[in-house]
Amino acid sequence: VYIMFFETQNRISIKSVGYFAPLQPATVQHLKQVYLSLAALVVAAAVGSYIELYNNVGGIMTFIATIGAVLWLALTPHQANNPQQHRKRFGIALAIAFLQGISLGPLLKMTLSLDAGNQIIFNALMGTSIVFACFSAAALFADRRMILFTAGVISSLAALLFWSALVNIFLRSEMIFDIRMYLGLAMFSLFVVFDTQVIIFDCQHNNKYDVVDHALQFFYDFINIFVRLLVMLNKKETKKEKKKESN
Repeated sequence: VYIMFFETQNRISIKSVGYFAPLQPATVQHLKQVYLSLAALVVAAAVGSYIELYNNVGGIMTFIATIGAVLWLALTPHQANNPQQHRKRFGIALAIAFLQGISLGPLLKMTLSLDAGNQIIFNALMGTSIVFACFSAAALFADRRMILFTAGVISSLAALLFWSALVNIFLRSEMIFDIRMYLGLAMFSLFVVFDTQVIIFDCQHNNKYDVVDHALQFFYDFINIFVRLLVMLNKKETKKEKKKESN
Protein backbone atom coordinates (compact mmCIF):
# COMPACT_ATOMS: atom_id res chain seq x y z
CA VAL A 1 0.00 0.00 0.00
CA TYR A 2 2.76 2.43 0.97
CA ILE A 3 4.76 1.72 -2.19
CA MET A 4 1.59 2.09 -4.27
CA PHE A 5 0.88 5.52 -2.73
CA PHE A 6 4.31 7.01 -3.37
CA GLU A 7 4.62 5.40 -6.81
CA THR A 8 1.29 6.98 -7.72
CA GLN A 9 2.62 10.42 -6.82
CA ASN A 10 5.73 9.83 -8.95
CA ARG A 11 3.77 8.66 -11.99
CA ILE A 12 1.51 11.72 -12.06
CA SER A 13 3.29 14.65 -13.69
CA ILE A 14 1.96 18.01 -14.80
CA LYS A 15 3.50 17.66 -18.27
CA SER A 16 1.96 14.27 -19.02
CA VAL A 17 -1.55 15.15 -17.86
CA GLY A 18 -1.44 18.36 -19.87
CA TYR A 19 -0.37 16.77 -23.12
CA PHE A 20 -3.18 16.92 -25.70
CA ALA A 21 -1.48 16.27 -29.07
CA PRO A 22 -3.23 13.91 -31.51
CA LEU A 23 -1.84 10.41 -32.04
CA GLN A 24 0.98 10.04 -34.53
CA PRO A 25 1.33 6.92 -36.73
CA ALA A 26 4.51 5.87 -34.91
CA THR A 27 2.65 6.10 -31.59
CA VAL A 28 -0.20 3.95 -32.88
CA GLN A 29 2.28 1.30 -34.03
CA HIS A 30 4.03 1.46 -30.67
CA LEU A 31 0.76 0.97 -28.80
CA LYS A 32 0.03 -2.15 -30.87
CA GLN A 33 3.39 -3.60 -29.82
CA VAL A 34 2.70 -2.68 -26.20
CA TYR A 35 -0.68 -4.45 -26.21
CA LEU A 36 0.85 -7.56 -27.79
CA SER A 37 3.61 -7.53 -25.17
CA LEU A 38 1.01 -7.14 -22.45
CA ALA A 39 -0.76 -10.25 -23.73
CA ALA A 40 2.54 -12.18 -23.55
CA LEU A 41 3.11 -10.99 -19.97
CA VAL A 42 -0.40 -12.11 -18.94
CA VAL A 43 0.27 -15.54 -20.46
CA ALA A 44 3.57 -15.75 -18.54
CA ALA A 45 1.73 -14.90 -15.31
CA ALA A 46 -0.88 -17.57 -16.08
CA VAL A 47 1.88 -20.16 -16.54
CA GLY A 48 3.42 -19.13 -13.22
CA SER A 49 0.07 -19.46 -11.46
CA TYR A 50 -0.54 -22.88 -13.02
CA ILE A 51 2.85 -24.17 -11.87
CA GLU A 52 2.27 -22.81 -8.36
CA LEU A 53 -1.14 -24.52 -8.12
CA TYR A 54 0.32 -27.96 -8.74
CA ASN A 55 3.91 -27.72 -7.50
CA ASN A 56 3.91 -25.19 -4.61
CA VAL A 57 7.10 -23.46 -5.72
CA GLY A 58 6.22 -20.11 -4.13
CA GLY A 59 7.95 -18.82 -1.03
CA ILE A 60 10.74 -16.59 0.15
CA MET A 61 13.00 -17.58 -2.76
CA THR A 62 10.47 -16.53 -5.39
CA PHE A 63 9.97 -13.25 -3.50
CA ILE A 64 13.73 -12.62 -3.57
CA ALA A 65 13.83 -13.63 -7.24
CA THR A 66 11.08 -11.11 -8.03
CA ILE A 67 13.02 -8.29 -6.36
CA GLY A 68 16.15 -9.38 -8.19
CA ALA A 69 14.37 -9.41 -11.55
CA VAL A 70 12.91 -5.95 -10.98
CA LEU A 71 16.34 -4.57 -10.05
CA TRP A 72 17.92 -6.32 -13.04
CA LEU A 73 15.43 -4.69 -15.37
CA ALA A 74 15.99 -1.29 -13.75
CA LEU A 75 19.74 -1.69 -14.33
CA THR A 76 19.22 -2.74 -17.96
CA PRO A 77 18.39 0.52 -19.75
CA HIS A 78 16.28 0.81 -22.85
CA GLN A 79 18.36 1.33 -25.99
CA ALA A 80 16.62 2.39 -29.18
CA ASN A 81 17.52 0.42 -32.33
CA ASN A 82 19.13 -2.36 -30.28
CA PRO A 83 17.08 -5.55 -30.80
CA GLN A 84 19.37 -7.64 -28.59
CA GLN A 85 18.87 -5.28 -25.63
CA HIS A 86 15.14 -5.27 -26.25
CA ARG A 87 14.99 -9.08 -26.22
CA LYS A 88 17.00 -9.16 -23.02
CA ARG A 89 14.72 -6.67 -21.28
CA PHE A 90 11.60 -8.42 -22.55
CA GLY A 91 12.91 -11.72 -21.21
CA ILE A 92 13.38 -10.12 -17.80
CA ALA A 93 9.86 -8.68 -17.99
CA LEU A 94 8.49 -12.16 -18.76
CA ALA A 95 10.33 -13.48 -15.70
CA ILE A 96 8.76 -10.75 -13.55
CA ALA A 97 5.31 -11.63 -14.88
CA PHE A 98 5.95 -15.34 -14.32
CA LEU A 99 6.99 -14.72 -10.71
CA GLN A 100 4.00 -12.43 -10.22
CA GLY A 101 1.81 -15.30 -11.37
CA ILE A 102 3.38 -17.57 -8.78
CA SER A 103 2.56 -15.03 -6.07
CA LEU A 104 -1.11 -15.23 -7.09
CA GLY A 105 -1.12 -18.96 -6.36
CA PRO A 106 -2.48 -18.82 -2.77
CA LEU A 107 -5.39 -16.58 -3.82
CA LEU A 108 -6.21 -18.86 -6.75
CA LYS A 109 -6.05 -21.94 -4.51
CA MET A 110 -8.50 -20.35 -2.12
CA THR A 111 -10.79 -19.55 -5.04
CA LEU A 112 -10.64 -23.09 -6.41
CA SER A 113 -11.64 -24.44 -3.00
CA LEU A 114 -15.08 -22.91 -3.60
CA ASP A 115 -17.74 -24.80 -5.53
CA ALA A 116 -17.76 -22.25 -8.35
CA GLY A 117 -14.02 -21.58 -8.21
CA ASN A 118 -13.27 -22.16 -11.89
CA GLN A 119 -16.17 -19.94 -12.95
CA ILE A 120 -15.07 -17.20 -10.54
CA ILE A 121 -11.55 -17.12 -11.98
CA PHE A 122 -12.93 -17.04 -15.52
CA ASN A 123 -15.36 -14.24 -14.65
CA ALA A 124 -12.61 -12.22 -12.95
CA LEU A 125 -10.32 -12.62 -15.97
CA MET A 126 -13.04 -11.68 -18.44
CA GLY A 127 -14.14 -8.76 -16.27
CA THR A 128 -10.56 -7.49 -16.05
CA SER A 129 -10.13 -7.75 -19.81
CA ILE A 130 -13.35 -5.83 -20.44
CA VAL A 131 -12.51 -3.11 -17.91
CA PHE A 132 -8.99 -2.76 -19.31
CA ALA A 133 -10.16 -2.60 -22.93
CA CYS A 134 -12.90 -0.05 -22.21
CA PHE A 135 -10.75 2.31 -20.16
CA SER A 136 -7.82 2.06 -22.55
CA ALA A 137 -10.12 2.86 -25.48
CA ALA A 138 -11.53 5.77 -23.50
CA ALA A 139 -8.02 7.19 -23.11
CA LEU A 140 -7.34 6.86 -26.83
CA PHE A 141 -10.55 8.41 -28.14
CA ALA A 142 -11.81 10.71 -25.38
CA ASP A 143 -10.95 14.38 -24.97
CA ARG A 144 -7.37 14.55 -23.68
CA ARG A 145 -8.38 17.15 -21.11
CA MET A 146 -10.26 14.46 -19.23
CA ILE A 147 -6.84 13.18 -18.16
CA LEU A 148 -6.47 16.25 -15.91
CA PHE A 149 -9.56 15.14 -14.01
CA THR A 150 -8.42 11.50 -13.99
CA ALA A 151 -5.02 12.35 -12.52
CA GLY A 152 -6.62 14.33 -9.70
CA VAL A 153 -9.01 11.50 -8.84
CA ILE A 154 -6.19 8.92 -8.87
CA SER A 155 -4.08 11.03 -6.53
CA SER A 156 -7.00 11.47 -4.13
CA LEU A 157 -7.87 7.76 -4.19
CA ALA A 158 -4.25 6.78 -3.57
CA ALA A 159 -4.09 9.05 -0.52
CA LEU A 160 -7.41 7.69 0.76
CA LEU A 161 -6.27 4.09 0.33
CA PHE A 162 -2.99 4.84 2.06
CA TRP A 163 -4.55 6.37 5.15
CA SER A 164 -7.43 3.89 5.35
CA ALA A 165 -4.90 1.04 5.29
CA LEU A 166 -3.10 2.57 8.26
CA VAL A 167 -6.37 3.02 10.16
CA ASN A 168 -7.50 -0.53 9.41
CA ILE A 169 -4.33 -1.97 10.88
CA PHE A 170 -5.86 -1.12 14.26
CA LEU A 171 -9.60 -1.34 13.55
CA ARG A 172 -9.60 -4.60 11.55
CA SER A 173 -12.89 -3.55 9.99
CA GLU A 174 -14.37 -5.75 7.25
CA MET A 175 -16.39 -2.80 5.99
CA ILE A 176 -13.26 -0.68 5.53
CA PHE A 177 -11.61 -3.62 3.77
CA ASP A 178 -14.54 -3.89 1.35
CA ILE A 179 -14.56 -0.15 0.69
CA ARG A 180 -10.83 -0.25 -0.01
CA MET A 181 -11.35 -3.06 -2.52
CA TYR A 182 -13.88 -1.00 -4.48
CA LEU A 183 -11.79 2.16 -4.28
CA GLY A 184 -8.72 0.23 -5.39
CA LEU A 185 -10.63 -1.20 -8.33
CA ALA A 186 -11.72 2.30 -9.33
CA MET A 187 -8.19 3.69 -8.96
CA PHE A 188 -6.46 1.04 -11.07
CA SER A 189 -9.18 1.26 -13.71
CA LEU A 190 -8.45 4.98 -13.96
CA PHE A 191 -4.75 4.16 -14.01
CA VAL A 192 -5.34 2.38 -17.33
CA VAL A 193 -6.56 5.70 -18.72
CA PHE A 194 -3.71 7.63 -17.17
CA ASP A 195 -0.95 5.19 -18.16
CA THR A 196 -2.21 5.21 -21.74
CA GLN A 197 -1.81 8.98 -21.73
CA VAL A 198 1.67 8.70 -20.19
CA ILE A 199 2.73 6.27 -22.91
CA ILE A 200 1.48 8.66 -25.61
CA PHE A 201 3.36 11.49 -23.91
CA ASP A 202 6.57 9.42 -23.75
CA CYS A 203 6.35 8.64 -27.46
CA GLN A 204 5.41 12.03 -28.83
CA HIS A 205 7.17 14.35 -26.39
CA ASN A 206 10.15 12.38 -25.04
CA ASN A 207 10.66 10.21 -28.15
CA LYS A 208 10.73 7.21 -25.80
CA TYR A 209 9.39 4.06 -27.47
CA ASP A 210 10.09 1.63 -24.63
CA VAL A 211 7.75 -1.30 -25.29
CA VAL A 212 8.90 -3.29 -22.24
CA ASP A 213 8.47 -0.49 -19.71
CA HIS A 214 5.10 0.54 -21.10
CA ALA A 215 3.82 -3.05 -21.26
CA LEU A 216 4.82 -3.56 -17.62
CA GLN A 217 2.89 -0.45 -16.60
CA PHE A 218 -0.22 -1.93 -18.19
CA PHE A 219 0.55 -5.37 -16.71
CA TYR A 220 0.60 -4.03 -13.15
CA ASP A 221 -2.74 -2.29 -13.77
CA PHE A 222 -4.19 -5.51 -15.21
CA ILE A 223 -3.04 -7.65 -12.27
CA ASN A 224 -4.30 -5.18 -9.67
CA ILE A 225 -7.73 -5.04 -11.30
CA PHE A 226 -7.85 -8.84 -11.58
CA VAL A 227 -6.94 -9.39 -7.92
CA ARG A 228 -9.60 -7.00 -6.68
CA LEU A 229 -12.30 -8.49 -8.87
CA LEU A 230 -11.30 -11.97 -7.76
CA VAL A 231 -11.43 -11.05 -4.07
CA MET A 232 -14.87 -9.46 -4.50
CA LEU A 233 -16.25 -12.50 -6.32
CA ASN A 234 -14.69 -14.80 -3.71
CA LYS A 235 -16.41 -12.99 -0.87
CA LYS A 236 -19.73 -13.05 -2.67
CA GLU A 237 -19.50 -16.81 -3.35
CA THR A 238 -18.33 -17.54 0.21
CA LYS A 239 -21.36 -15.77 1.65
CA LYS A 240 -23.60 -17.68 -0.74
CA GLU A 241 -22.14 -21.04 0.32
CA LYS A 242 -22.42 -20.18 4.03
CA LYS A 243 -26.06 -19.24 3.49
CA LYS A 244 -26.71 -22.60 1.82
CA GLU A 245 -25.05 -24.47 4.68
CA SER A 246 -27.09 -22.61 7.28
CA ASN A 247 -30.29 -23.56 5.45
